[in-house]
Amino acid sequence: MTILNKALTRPAALWGVPLVPLLFTLCILTLAAVWSRFYWLLLLLIPAFIELRRLAKEDIHFFDLKLLAFKTRGNRAATRHFGTKALVANQYDAIDVTEFIKHMRLNESIPLSRYLPWSSHLHEQVVKNKKGDFVSTWEIGGTIFECEDEHYLATLDMQLNNVIRSFEGLPVTFYTHLVSDEFTDTLECESGIPFSDEIARLFYASREGKPFYQRRLFFTVCFNPHTGIERATMKQKSLGERKTLLDNALQVMQEHRQAIGTALSRYAARPLGTYEENGHVFSSQLAFYNFLITGRWQKVRVTRTPFYDVLGGTDIFPSTDIGQVSHTDGQSYFRGLEIKDYSTETITGLYDSLLYARCRYVFTQSYTCMGKDEARGCIRTIEKRLKSAEDDAISQQEDLKVARDMLQSGIISFGKYHQTLIVSAPTSEQVIRDTNTLADTLKDLGFIMTLSRESLSAAYLAQLPGVYHLRPRLVPVSSLNYAEMVSFHNFHPHKRDGNAWGGGDCRCSDPVRGMSVRESAQQPGRC
Repeated sequence: MTILNKALTRPAALWGVPLVPLLFTLCILTLAAVWSRFYWLLLLLIPAFIELRRLAKEDIHFFDLKLLAFKTRGNRAATRHFGTKALVANQYDAIDVTEFIKHMRLNESIPLSRYLPWSSHLHEQVVKNKKGDFVSTWEIGGTIFECEDEHYLATLDMQLNNVIRSFEGLPVTFYTHLVSDEFTDTLECESGIPFSDEIARLFYASREGKPFYQRRLFFTVCFNPHTGIERATMKQKSLGERKTLLDNALQVMQEHRQAIGTALSRYAARPLGTYEENGHVFSSQLAFYNFLITGRWQKVRVTRTPFYDVLGGTDIFPSTDIGQVSHTDGQSYFRGLEIKDYSTETITGLYDSLLYARCRYVFTQSYTCMGKDEARGCIRTIEKRLKSAEDDAISQQEDLKVARDMLQSGIISFGKYHQTLIVSAPTSEQVIRDTNTLADTLKDLGFIMTLSRESLSAAYLAQLPGVYHLRPRLVPVSSLNYAEMVSFHNFHPHKRDGNAWGGGDCRCSDPVRGMSVRESAQQPGRC
């Protein structure tokens, strides 16, 4: 159990208004009054303060979310045509046909490729982004937590905390995805045993139209080898110099990837990457990224075309609180959940209750490593703002002193953390029911949840590894908090094929977890 520094998860406020928007409004009105010499404009500070306080009362992060909504605002003509913001799979050219341009304006819609960061495979297990970041992903089997000792689970979290701490100060971002998805499966049950065959037949008849649910864990590391200045100077270098810099950066990424892969081996992790099938090269890494966009699993071939022009293939229409994804064979709907207020502490396997939810969702958590000086400066800035605003949360200010002590002692590090929970379903009614179910589950853990309204499009795109600038409610948390919130807990996958019992295996349903388990009915003497 670790204290979560809630003072770092909320902006300092003066009389209920965050300091930054309050000072910004004060400066704008003061400068306008002085420049125009209409000093009566200063009277507008009163209604402006009242309005700012009203907006902040609804959500203290309201102004940050408005900024994200502005970044993903889309095109006005396309929004008017579709009735909502639209991220389309195709990019259209302007056609000189007046009646089409006037009414459809396809060329003014926002292409999805604008937000997709991935560019090409530099290595079998490394993808390069548009801005030069390197991305690698592992699928994690996880820790079978239900029968493990709490001390053992806490030890694993401390080991994960040490792994994260080893990247303190490096330009590294970690993404963790918990995917709950539907699937159907049947087993050949012609065992020759009438009793076993009858049980299998009746079971599969009862399961018709009722899918199973599987939970899959993915861990992604994003490494930014070049700063903004270095990236700008690379354009002036020759092709040979750029290739040398790229090879050196890739070598550093390989070292990071090997270190992380070794640390993740205790969680039964396997790297995603390219593979060959029927003479063609496919990528399981791109298949996972494509799933985050479309919500569908499919094979993705590796070609010479940039990945941001290949992936997707769906049109996304995020509205106020419900979004729609249009596929070639229909559509699905999604909603987003965000944490409005955190609990006071984190524990091992904090989000384990989500594993029992029987619905489709993608739970994304990201963590961008901060340097020790940067983290200490951030904590001191928050302390000063809370004191200047005469904030009454004295205990939270004391927790910040403890956090600085643990940071300087090398027990924890800090990073910028965000989480989004995207729930999807084939109908709008079902996605509302599933969202309410998950919101109640998280409320029982001590979180105050809210729907992604202003930031729905940003929250959906923030699932994608490498989209750093659209992450909503980005707050500093400690590495130990992050390790306990991630934990890598999962259920036992069971063994589908090659059982020692031989034939007669039957797939059954776990009524609590919605998973599939295997049972075998055998006739004596036939094993």
